[in-house]
Amino acid sequence: MNQKPTRPNLIIEWDREWTRVHFVDSAQIKEGTGIGSIEGVGGKTAVVVLSRRLVMHRSMALPESARNDTLVVLKQKLGDVFPIPISDLAFDFLPSPVRSNDGRLSDVFAAKTSDVGEVLAICDGLGITVQQIVPAQAYALRVAQEQALSSGIIAERFGDLVNLDGFKEGSLAVSKTVTLDRLDDEVARLTAVSGPKLLAHGVEFKGTEQKLGGNLISLAGSAAIPMDLEPDEYRREKLEKKRKIAHRQAFVLFAGGFCVAAMVGNELLLKQQDFAKLEKKEKNLTNQVKLGLDIESGKLSKVGPKAKQLKLAFAPAQKISDVTKVATQLIPKGVWLTALNLERGKLLQLRGSAKTSDSVAQYVGSLSKQSRFRDVRLVFANAGEIEGEKVILFNITAFPVGNLPVLEASKKKKK
Repeated sequence: MNQKPTRPNLIIEWDREWTRVHFVDSAQIKEGTGIGSIEGVGGKTAVVVLSRRLVMHRSMALPESARNDTLVVLKQKLGDVFPIPISDLAFDFLPSPVRSNDGRLSDVFAAKTSDVGEVLAICDGLGITVQQIVPAQAYALRVAQEQALSSGIIAERFGDLVNLDGFKEGSLAVSKTVTLDRLDDEVARLTAVSGPKLLAHGVEFKGTEQKLGGNLISLAGSAAIPMDLEPDEYRREKLEKKRKIAHRQAFVLFAGGFCVAAMVGNELLLKQQDFAKLEKKEKNLTNQVKLGLDIESGKLSKVGPKAKQLKLAFAPAQKISDVTKVATQLIPKGVWLTALNLERGKLLQLRGSAKTSDSVAQYVGSLSKQSRFRDVRLVFANAGEIEGEKVILFNITAFPVGNLPVLEASKKKKK
């Protein structure tokens, strides 16, 4: 998943229902129902931009380390993030400027390898060389940053569809592609999450929107997105294809030299010498590839133990879903939870209301008897009113067993 150094001829926005192609050199844009329906794309190099409907997104904190090491950690965590086996996913991430105690906040994107394979097969059939595969949301993130959009919605016309990206407090909250008949309802839902600010291109919203000067890819600029959703299997197939072409070319050269040498005895010796040079060159190349494989194998053997250690550090004994399930199942009649907070290495916080203080005491007792929790405490229980009804407002803390505390480095005192 490396950023490609060469400049592509095309940027292809692909959805199964619609395709938009940006011709980089001429700044021309063409649209159609499929890549094959657009003239002038054959034989070009391209960056493929996957539709929002084909890409899953999550925001999460990742350790600040070398990119390859971070990808190893991310691969260990994806099984708990997306509802698809990791073996069927092509994934990558974009780090943000925001840091937390758990690392740098990053936008993680993943697509089914079957979906990626479909568009790659289409491009291969048209003679298009795919340099990079990028999620459409990555361009929305760049435009939101350039437009200083912290909370709000970006809407962009895409054929008979509309791309919608909702941001809240600097983070991408929702991203989807909708039909025109559902646009108003979807914008209303996004507004409840992202706020009323609306940036739009090619879509009218009764004058409440701020007009954008172009589509998101045009506004995002020419700089490449530093990520790639190309599956490992496809990368290996490309390398194997290059190897077979090289062998085929060597065979053709040998066969041609043999035929010419059979007809012209004087040229036989010259062709044999040329073949010997080619064979030596191939042997040197093979040795170099073998040496590179040995080096990479050594690196992988070192990464394995580190990955196991990182997995132990980031995977607590109890999942948050398990803790939540147990805590809610123990709620007695007449008690309602209004908030449940849990972070890795920290206390479980339970806030709510009850009709009586006896109900609160019963809940605390049930939690204390549960083997999944220790050190259950009632922080406070105050009388209050909700819509004229007298209730008890409470706050309970507990520590989930196996949720190891996070050790923070002690700060040195200034002299």
